Amino acid sequence: MQNYRRIFWSISIVLLLCFLLPGLVWAADSEGSGDGSGGGKLQPLAIVSSLPADGSGGVAVNSEIKLTFNKNICYMTVREKNRDCFSLWTGSTRVPAEVILADDQMERDKRNDAVIKPLKELEAGTLYRIEVAPELESKSGVSLGKTATLTFTTAANKSAVPADVAVSSEKQGAPTAAATAANPAEEQNNAQPQGNIDTVGAAAQELSQQTAPADSISQQDYRYKRIFIDLTIVAFAGLGAWWAYRKWRG
Repeated sequence: MQNYRRIFWSISIVLLLCFLLPGLVWAADSEGSGDGSGGGKLQPLAIVSSLPADGSGGVAVNSEIKLTFNKNICYMTVREKNRDCFSLWTGSTRVPAEVILADDQMERDKRNDAVIKPLKELEAGTLYRIEVAPELESKSGVSLGKTATLTFTTAANKSAVPADVAVSSEKQGAPTAAATAANPAEEQNNAQPQGNIDTVGAAAQELSQQTAPADSISQQDYRYKRIFIDLTIVAFAGLGAWWAYRKWRG
């Protein structure tokens, strides 16, 4: 009877470890470099980049605004509250906009990003302002602490191409303003609507090709972490079974 009691408690301990270990390993990984917390509570929350950049001009009227922070602002405990911390303004008028915060467990590469998407086309040649409330909070519990403000001015011409697409179009060999001015005859021959559509389409294809490797790498990293967690569980279960067997053998 004593031996059966030992076996029972040994199996119970092993099963308890199997249930607790994944959470412990995942928590350790989340507190490390993989969760975007940027050093826990010791480092202040801050904006590290924006698209368009602060003070930019000539921004397309159909652009979305992307802000990247140094910490995870998309964690499930703070995501919904953080959505209310972003606002888009022109003068004293608030512009309706959707705030997009990704699920940091499904799209870990976007856990530091906030995308502000205007619900209607912006006015041409107008100064706009993005405000981020001081209550914005990271996963590690650090708040922004003060209002952050970024400004940009839309292009006077509504047909302007967004900045990121325009750069890719230039890489594809799109004619520059200087080249067009130097060759007016060539501009007249090439000024066909289909050509513009092809250029923007090629630029969008290039952007998707550039983004795909980053997404693939992120998915591979996630798979490797899951494999490591599974192997650790198997190793602990094996050690627990061996220990139980030794106890049973006396």
